[in-house]
Amino acid sequence: MQFVNILYVNDYFSAQLVNSPPRVSGRQRLIDATLTSLGEHGYHRSSLRTIADIAGVTAGLVKHHFQGKDALMLEAYRHFRNSLLENCLDAADKAGADPVKRLEALARSILLLNPSHAGTMRIWAGFVDLVITDPAAAAVQATNRQRHVREIRGCITGIYAARGERLSPDAAQRLALGVNSAIDGVWLECGLNPSVATPEEALAIALDMIGGRLGVSFSNGAQNGA
Repeated sequence: MQFVNILYVNDYFSAQLVNSPPRVSGRQRLIDATLTSLGEHGYHRSSLRTIADIAGVTAGLVKHHFQGKDALMLEAYRHFRNSLLENCLDAADKAGADPVKRLEALARSILLLNPSHAGTMRIWAGFVDLVITDPAAAAVQATNRQRHVREIRGCITGIYAARGERLSPDAAQRLALGVNSAIDGVWLECGLNPSVATPEEALAIALDMIGGRLGVSFSNGAQNGA
């Protein structure tokens, strides 16, 4: 399923349920319904019956596809993380070969995934608990994080190379981790405290921090009037 550039996570997955063509499998409908339920009700109130009702299927079909709630949540998390990663990488590819534009596109794809929407934070909070308690979910998180950091590292290496500066692999990795942490930190801060900044303002804040560290200017930074 193609993940689109959206502001609200659960709005997207709700739309998938409404617009799902007949060929979409019952398994996929349940995964989409799980994410919708998490956004609307949170983890603990997302029972299998609630998820089945959202998907428009019987509770028996849930048990046909998944052994239980834990198994369903794991697959929903895998789909969620993979979709977000695909969205980020697609945004970077559309930005072209310029490493500054690619890095800005990566930041935009995360920070405009509006954390001020309560449903987004409920999905995130539910999956945090899953990652902490389920080794399989932790492995999914680690794999996706590594791929995302690797893409950021490539952008940073390209930025330094364009200036004729050498950057060791270890230094590039440290910078990539710092950039990734800056993006995640701003996203979380604005999600927990929505009055702090709008998504566009959050993007400008993050890009100013990153640009100051890397010595580059982004088109959406505050210094450029964003």
